[in-house]
Amino acid sequence: MNEWDAYRIRIPKPGERESGVSTLEEIYHVVHPPEARRILELGKISAGIVYDESRLNVTRTHVAWLSANRWGPGSIYGTVEFTFPWLPLIAGRRFYWVEAITTYNPPAYRILATDKDVSNLTFLKPYDPSVDKGPLRERNGSWYWDHEDTSEFLIDRDLDLSECVNFQGTAHRRDRCRMHGRQCRELETPHYTTGGRMLSFIISHDIHCIDHVFKSRVPPGIDRPLSYEFSNGISGIWFAFTVHKDARFSGDVTNRKSSKAIVKGALALHGADQEDAARQLTRMLKNEETFLSALQEVVNDHFGISGWTYS
Repeated sequence: MNEWDAYRIRIPKPGERESGVSTLEEIYHVVHPPEARRILELGKISAGIVYDESRLNVTRTHVAWLSANRWGPGSIYGTVEFTFPWLPLIAGRRFYWVEAITTYNPPAYRILATDKDVSNLTFLKPYDPSVDKGPLRERNGSWYWDHEDTSEFLIDRDLDLSECVNFQGTAHRRDRCRMHGRQCRELETPHYTTGGRMLSFIISHDIHCIDHVFKSRVPPGIDRPLSYEFSNGISGIWFAFTVHKDARFSGDVTNRKSSKAIVKGALALHGADQEDAARQLTRMLKNEETFLSALQEVVNDHFGISGWTYS
C-alpha cells in the first residue's frame, strides 16, 4: 500500500460534477507582508532549506513552497498571495512523494517536483500522476488535485517574479496563524488593506518586477489600464488616507510637485506599516482632491502610462 492511497481522487467523467477534486491550473505562494517585501525587493521567491518535521529536513534540499488551496476562512500562512501557472512550473520535472503530515487539520500531502537526480534521497518515492492514483493526477493533458486536504508542492528552485501571473492581498484566517499564532497582527486585516500596503511599497520603492501582472490581468472589454487586483490595492490606499478615523487633510499644500512628493513619501511609510506617520504626512495637503490628483500622477509615472484615474 502506498502512502498516497489515503488521498486518492477519482477523475470526473465528461459532464460529471467534480467531487473532492478540482482541475489544477494555478498554484499559490502566500506570506506575510515583511516576507512579501523581501521577495519584491529580490524579484524572486528564494528556495530555502526545509526546517519543519518533514523528511527533507535532514537534507540540504532547497525548495519553494506552493499550494493549490485557497481557503474560504482565509490562509494560515499570511496575507500576500503570489500566483504561478501550473504547467510552466512543472515542465520537464519529475514528481516524488515526500510525505503526508497527518497532524495538520486538514492533513497535508507533499509532492516534490524536480529535474535533478534525487536518487540519494531514498525516502522519496517516484510518483507518476498519469499512472499513480493519489491526490495529484493527469489525464490527456488535464491536471486534477485533491482539494479537500492541504496540497503542498515543493519546487526545488527559485521562482522569478517574471513567472508570476497574479499578485494581491488575501484574507488571513482569523483564529490561527502558522507563523505567529494569536499574536499575528494580520488576523483580521481585510485583503484590500494588505493590498494597499503592498501596492504602496511597490510604487514608493520603484519596484517594477510585478508591473506586468497589474497590466496583463485586465479583463477583455474593460476600459481601464490596470487590473482588478490593482484596484483593490488602490481601495486600500484610499481607505487608509481618506476614510480611516485618523485620516484628515488640514494643511495648505496644493502645489503639484510638492503634493506628489508628500504622497510618495506617505506611500513609503504606509508600505512599511508606519500608518500613523503616513497619515501625519498627508495632513500637510489641503484636501482629498489634492491627494487623489497627486496619487494619480504617482501611479501613472510608475507604470509609464497616462490613462489611469481614480474613480
